[in-house]
Amino acid sequence: MQDDLNTYKVCVTMSSLTKKPLTLIALQNTFEVFCNLLVSRIHFRYHEQLERLKNSYALFDPNKDVRTPQDIIDSQRKAVIIAYSCR
Repeated sequence: MQDDLNTYKVCVTMSSLTKKPLTLIALQNTFEVFCNLLVSRIHFRYHEQLERLKNSYALFDPNKDVRTPQDIIDSQRKAVIIAYSCR
């Protein structure tokens, strides 16, 4: 009985925001979509950061034949050193 009351409260709260009634199944589906979007966003940001780290490390890589960095000037090299030393 208490679970049904809590479910009703959630549905009433959500329906007041969207101006239409939401069932528990609709709430579950909405939450699942939200979770999938959140996981995708975290995954994307992780890979962005990983690529930035790889590119920054390439400047100091002793095995330069493995990964060839872009030609950079000293000011760019100093900016990378400062950006990652402050974190």
